[in-house]
Amino acid sequence: ETLLLQVLERLLEAAYSSGRDKTRALQRASQQLNVVRHLWRLSHELKAVPPRAHAHGAERLVQLGRQLGGWQRHTVATSNAPFRDRVVHHAVMAPLEPWLDRRFIAHSYACRPGKGAHWAVDYYQRQARRYPYVLKVDIARYFPLIHCAILGEPLRRYVADPALLGVLERILDASPSDRGVGIAIGNLTSQIFANLYLNDIDHWLTGEPACGAYLRYVDDLYLLGDSQADLWLVLSIDCKPGSIKSIALLTPRG
Repeated sequence: ETLLLQVLERLLEAAYSSGRDKTRALQRASQQLNVVRHLWRLSHELKAVPPRAHAHGAERLVQLGRQLGGWQRHTVATSNAPFRDRVVHHAVMAPLEPWLDRRFIAHSYACRPGKGAHWAVDYYQRQARRYPYVLKVDIARYFPLIHCAILGEPLRRYVADPALLGVLERILDASPSDRGVGIAIGNLTSQIFANLYLNDIDHWLTGEPACGAYLRYVDDLYLLGDSQADLWLVLSIDCKPGSIKSIALLTPRG
């Protein structure tokens, strides 16, 4: 209870702060919330909390984590493109998005026609009733850590038109990156790029025998299976195909 109150205090502090003070308060709240999650999970394993009460509390912690994560993302400088550039983004993505979308796995749910958070939750709940173990992986500061050079690899693989590829490369060059690392959060192109960046990883994990089921929503990855040890082993494999070297960005959360 004390830790949860501290999380709420940090959120109140963030609400009345600005700039770096807000960011620091949200980071502290996120760290403390992670501690609460681990303690709540431990209380369940030790059978210190009735199952119904644990499930209710776990659901509330998930909701709080989502709200906190969304707030943190909104405090990051999005560096949205000017209006004229956004017009170009929409013009480029109108014909390109359906072509790229067909290259994505069925269970990548973010920013895609006919999919979304509700569909992701529904699929996860169905698979969670089937498999006893889930390994959740998230990527801290996903958009600011995207390597433009790595992102360029699948773009060149899927886009054959030199003129269109040149426009996409200029969009990447205009990203608010630090030495080629990082893309803007708010642009339409960034939403598609975020799906494409881990697309090779999606296909690899979907084909892993240890993963009975797999899904992704932007920077949240869920691996479900029959063996806890096998799921952890999947992330320890050194040799991975293609641009899966970006697996180094993944941080297991339990």
